[in-house]
Amino acid sequence: MRSVTVDVEDWTKTVLNHLLTGGIAAIPTDTLYGLAASLDTPTGILRLFKIKNRPLSKPIPLLFASFEMAIDWGFEKTSGLERLAGTFWPGPLTIVLQRPECTPEWFAPGNSKIAVRVPAHPVARRLLEKLKVPLAVTSANRSGEAPCRNVGEIEKAFGGEGTLFIVRGGYPPAGEPSTVIEVTGVKPVLLRKGVLPFEKITEVFSDGSE
Repeated sequence: MRSVTVDVEDWTKTVLNHLLTGGIAAIPTDTLYGLAASLDTPTGILRLFKIKNRPLSKPIPLLFASFEMAIDWGFEKTSGLERLAGTFWPGPLTIVLQRPECTPEWFAPGNSKIAVRVPAHPVARRLLEKLKVPLAVTSANRSGEAPCRNVGEIEKAFGGEGTLFIVRGGYPPAGEPSTVIEVTGVKPVLLRKGVLPFEKITEVFSDGSE
């Protein structure tokens, strides 16, 4: 296990080289620490599922640098989604959408929906802006265990993982999970309670008309 701090010159290049060669990075986000792999590397994605002890049938959310990047990548742009993104992104809202045709077949095969988010943390945002492809990011913990709240807990939980690279620095995550909703029908559906109240989300989605 290696690590780098964000006050070191070329830290971004170091982390990106690791990700683009199939490595996993533990990064801070605005909500929780996450384990990240580049969607450009099937090997990295498979390692991420293995480290997490997560079944391949359970998709990992994709993080984008911006709403526009998500749309350019293939997600359908709707007025309701645009209002949600304009209000809550970057931020702690994860949105489950219909799977775009451009999604690699090997990523979450058999799933017709994918969760997406634009994080607010500058470390995560800088990596996404430089990488120019989505990062698959899941909370830093083994499946079924509590999320790691700091770097020390990550080191303890994943100390034997040689492909893990810890990114240190920046302000710490808030420690609260994102609110997860599905927007594939007429109205948003709450899938997981989080820091954003669902009532506010539905109000923004409907533009106050309901």
